[in-house]
Amino acid sequence: VATGDSPTFAALTSTGILGASDGTNGEMQFGLGTSLTTGAGTYDSTVRWNGSSGNLLFSQGAVEKMRIGNAGISVTGTATMDGLTVNATGSAIELSQSATGSATYYTMDNTVETGGKRWRFGYTGGSSDKGSFSFYNQTDNNLALLLASSGATFSGSVTAEKTAVNYSSGVFTSPHLALKASVQPDDNDGFVGATFATSDSNNYGYSLGAERTSGGNGDFVLTHHFNSATGSERLRINADGSSVFSGAVTTGGNLKV
Repeated sequence: VATGDSPTFAALTSTGILGASDGTNGEMQFGLGTSLTTGAGTYDSTVRWNGSSGNLLFSQGAVEKMRIGNAGISVTGTATMDGLTVNATGSAIELSQSATGSATYYTMDNTVETGGKRWRFGYTGGSSDKGSFSFYNQTDNNLALLLASSGATFSGSVTAEKTAVNYSSGVFTSPHLALKASVQPDDNDGFVGATFATSDSNNYGYSLGAERTSGGNGDFVLTHHFNSATGSERLRINADGSSVFSGAVTTGGNLKV
């Protein structure tokens, strides 16, 4: 084996293996035949040590597939393995978006099971909110959950299941569903509640919830909305237990006042 700008290749055998070195870089090339010629792309696979940069390169068909260097291991293409265990602190696995508008996500596929699904979770690439995160059922083309700066959007029903709480022991601190204000609501205006839509357009349907009056006290209010964000109040249950209806009250039986 000679060194320099024009190295002499050696170790040519019947198995089609060729090794070379120029004193700084070392390379082993693998082919299928016994008659190998020099030149890029000639060999099926190569393993190359880049002495100047300290990288170990693995190539197939003259295309680099894996690089081992001081920063770690870099793989080009799809890596298939039976299992993966990562032990680290901080960011152990990171996905980086390669181009503007492209989707970046993890995939979980159990379609080998009857009724199994292929799920993707990450950035969809198509959302107007570039900071969004989604859970997408690729099998059924269903966006099950979208987390965006404006909040969370679910597709389908949401079930909250837990053991029933004894009414006599107090139910406010451990309900099945809790709606809370992140800061102190304004007196006589602060509202915490839910809406129930009667249209696919905004501001049609009903709102139901609690309106703070003062001192932590408040009323329970039912409001009808017809193309109006504020709507028209239909029922108010005051903190003292009295109720105020807007409109006629119809009963099929006795009404005790």
